[in-house]
Amino acid sequence: MVLHGNHEEGLNSTKVDSYLDNDAEVIIFRYVAPILIVFGTLGNFLSVVVLQSKYFKKSPATFILSVLSLTDVGVLLCGLLRHFIIEVSPDDVDVRTFSAAACHVHVMFTYYLCQLSSWTLLLVTLERMVSVRWPFKVNQMFSSNRIVIVWITIAISLALLNSHWFKTLGLVANEDRSGYACVVLDDYLWFTAVIWPWVDFIVLSLIPLLVIFTCNIVIILALLRATKLRSRALTNNQKTKESQQITVMLIGLNVIFLLTTVPVSVYFIGEGKAWDPDRQSTRNAYVICNTIYYLSNSTNFLIYCLTGSKFRRALSMVICRRGSGARSEDSSIVKSRWRTGSTTVEPVVVISFVAKTHL
Repeated sequence: MVLHGNHEEGLNSTKVDSYLDNDAEVIIFRYVAPILIVFGTLGNFLSVVVLQSKYFKKSPATFILSVLSLTDVGVLLCGLLRHFIIEVSPDDVDVRTFSAAACHVHVMFTYYLCQLSSWTLLLVTLERMVSVRWPFKVNQMFSSNRIVIVWITIAISLALLNSHWFKTLGLVANEDRSGYACVVLDDYLWFTAVIWPWVDFIVLSLIPLLVIFTCNIVIILALLRATKLRSRALTNNQKTKESQQITVMLIGLNVIFLLTTVPVSVYFIGEGKAWDPDRQSTRNAYVICNTIYYLSNSTNFLIYCLTGSKFRRALSMVICRRGSGARSEDSSIVKSRWRTGSTTVEPVVVISFVAKTHL
């Protein structure tokens, strides 16, 4: 996440230096940040491995969730890692001051990846809403090819939206000539201080928040209705249960997104109005809200494990496959499944039903 307007994150190295002079920032950026980075990076990569394993049938939902995990890795490594490096390095090393290209590219990707993460979550939420509310239309509306095209279109559109950073930023020497700073050029100060904060707020937070909140209400109502109908019909459709598993996992992601995005959104709305940038409390509020935001990018794996029993089983199977005993067992299951061309489901296959179910 990044600062808006006069508090543009890291665009002026002297501001970064002043921000790092208080205990709250030192504790968060030096000790909390590396935990979020390591846990978030490893967890997101492991989530991709599980979602793309044979225990999950390839579907639009698994594709988007995998992309979301990779995008969140980019957010952590591009945004939070920079704060950590500045804090622990003796000379406050800032990657944005390495060259003019580094200045442009890093700021652009810091904004871009945050927005792309929000819109990727929005896209998978829409797919799940249609899947739950109109299950017979989801394959037509959200086919694999169509959802890939839609996501690529979103990615390109957001890249074009953030391309102005290649024009509005510059690498200039500090007043004491001791180094360089990545700053907004004078001709574009009004745009970056007045126009862009609202554009970023609407794209990053407002639209995703409204859409995701609305979709969650529809999803929850549809799930309650479906549960009531199944209880009356005394049915227990395995495919329906597994589809609801991924929906429950998504609701967990959405709840974390809502809880972690609202504080930083409130901060940005009040920035330049109610908040005094020179007050210690304002600087601490930025650090805390910023760190809370990064929680949504680093806790995907934990949410999947807590809310998805199918994900936990698939994770166990992926880990167990590393052992020779598990590989031997898996081989026997495959042979049992296909022997004599029988269409009867063998009991041993039922034990390992994760391997042949889909979202």
